[in-house]
Amino acid sequence: MTYAGAAQAAESRKLLGSALEALQKDPNVPKDVLAVAENIAGAVGALFEAEKATSDLDGKASVKHAMGTLSQTMALLQDVYCVADPARRS
Repeated sequence: MTYAGAAQAAESRKLLGSALEALQKDPNVPKDVLAVAENIAGAVGALFEAEKATSDLDGKASVKHAMGTLSQTMALLQDVYCVADPARRS
Protein backbone atom coordinates (compact mmCIF):
# COMPACT_ATOMS: atom_id res chain seq x y z
CA MET A 1 0.00 0.00 0.00
CA THR A 2 1.17 3.52 -0.71
CA TYR A 3 0.11 6.97 0.40
CA ALA A 4 -3.01 8.09 -1.50
CA GLY A 5 -1.69 11.67 -1.74
CA ALA A 6 1.69 10.66 -3.19
CA ALA A 7 1.09 12.37 -6.54
CA GLN A 8 0.12 15.65 -4.88
CA ALA A 9 3.12 15.41 -2.56
CA ALA A 10 5.38 14.87 -5.58
CA GLU A 11 3.94 17.88 -7.40
CA SER A 12 4.30 20.06 -4.29
CA ARG A 13 7.86 18.85 -3.79
CA LYS A 14 8.75 19.75 -7.38
CA LEU A 15 7.22 23.24 -7.06
CA LEU A 16 9.01 23.93 -3.78
CA GLY A 17 12.23 22.56 -5.23
CA SER A 18 11.95 25.00 -8.13
CA ALA A 19 11.37 27.90 -5.72
CA LEU A 20 14.35 26.81 -3.63
CA GLU A 21 16.55 26.58 -6.70
CA ALA A 22 15.50 30.06 -7.81
CA LEU A 23 16.34 31.49 -4.39
CA GLN A 24 19.74 29.83 -4.37
CA LYS A 25 20.64 30.97 -7.89
CA ASP A 26 19.60 34.62 -7.56
CA PRO A 27 22.61 36.69 -6.45
CA ASN A 28 20.33 39.58 -5.45
CA VAL A 29 18.36 37.68 -2.80
CA PRO A 30 19.08 39.23 0.62
CA LYS A 31 21.01 36.99 2.98
CA ASP A 32 18.21 37.14 5.53
CA VAL A 33 15.79 35.74 2.99
CA LEU A 34 18.28 33.14 1.79
CA ALA A 35 18.62 31.96 5.39
CA VAL A 36 15.10 30.52 5.23
CA ALA A 37 16.13 28.28 2.34
CA GLU A 38 17.09 25.62 4.88
CA ASN A 39 13.46 25.46 6.02
CA ILE A 40 12.27 25.14 2.44
CA ALA A 41 14.74 22.31 1.90
CA GLY A 42 13.33 20.60 5.00
CA ALA A 43 9.82 20.84 3.60
CA VAL A 44 11.02 19.40 0.28
CA GLY A 45 12.54 16.49 2.19
CA ALA A 46 9.35 15.88 4.15
CA LEU A 47 7.31 15.89 0.94
CA PHE A 48 9.72 13.39 -0.59
CA GLU A 49 9.09 11.15 2.42
CA ALA A 50 5.34 11.57 1.90
CA GLU A 51 5.70 10.68 -1.75
CA LYS A 52 7.50 7.44 -0.85
CA ALA A 53 5.36 6.60 2.22
CA THR A 54 3.97 3.10 2.41
CA SER A 55 0.81 4.09 4.27
CA ASP A 56 -1.64 6.97 4.49
CA LEU A 57 -0.71 7.45 8.14
CA ASP A 58 2.99 7.92 7.34
CA GLY A 59 2.26 10.04 4.27
CA LYS A 60 -0.04 12.37 6.18
CA ALA A 61 2.50 12.70 8.99
CA SER A 62 5.16 13.74 6.48
CA VAL A 63 2.81 16.27 4.87
CA LYS A 64 1.99 17.73 8.29
CA HIS A 65 5.71 18.03 8.96
CA ALA A 66 6.19 19.86 5.65
CA MET A 67 3.30 22.19 6.42
CA GLY A 68 4.73 22.98 9.85
CA THR A 69 8.11 23.75 8.34
CA LEU A 70 6.53 26.02 5.74
CA SER A 71 4.55 27.79 8.44
CA GLN A 72 7.82 28.51 10.27
CA THR A 73 9.32 29.69 6.99
CA MET A 74 6.49 32.17 6.47
CA ALA A 75 6.95 33.50 10.01
CA LEU A 76 10.67 33.97 9.37
CA LEU A 77 9.99 35.78 6.11
CA GLN A 78 7.52 38.08 7.85
CA ASP A 79 10.20 38.89 10.44
CA VAL A 80 12.68 39.69 7.67
CA TYR A 81 10.05 41.85 5.96
CA CYS A 82 9.34 43.81 9.16
CA VAL A 83 13.03 44.34 9.92
CA ALA A 84 13.66 45.51 6.35
CA ASP A 85 10.74 47.94 6.44
CA PRO A 86 10.34 49.47 9.92
CA ALA A 87 7.05 51.10 8.89
CA ARG A 88 5.54 47.61 8.67
CA ARG A 89 6.30 46.71 12.29
CA SER A 90 3.25 46.31 14.47
